[in-house]
Amino acid sequence: MELVHSTETSEADLAVEAAAHATLRLVGDLPGRFGRLRAARILGGRPISPPPAVLEGQTIPIVSDNYAVYVLEHSWRLADLCDLIDAMLSGGLLERTPGMRPTLVLTRAGHRALEALENGSSGPLVGPS
Repeated sequence: MELVHSTETSEADLAVEAAAHATLRLVGDLPGRFGRLRAARILGGRPISPPPAVLEGQTIPIVSDNYAVYVLEHSWRLADLCDLIDAMLSGGLLERTPGMRPTLVLTRAGHRALEALENGSSGPLVGPS
């Protein structure tokens, strides 16, 4: 039996790369502003903070126009976005600030990855499975 290695990137890998790129952009543009959950909510286009009791007929603002540029096109579950951010933390692209309310910042590797993605000179962030 011969194993064939595909050099093509799957749609799922492209979606993960787009999400990682958006995460790097969000954290790079607004360092120290968001923790993991708030960043995941912005990326997923969800309300930044769950609203208090909503009266019938009221609309819930999803994401402020200031953050709309970071919302992903692909629909992600909040837990999956948190897992992605955790993987980026473990992978050394992001780090948490110390303190009672840690926020996300880019590491040097995160800055290099973002620069490479912005310049289109990077290989895939997600390798073949």
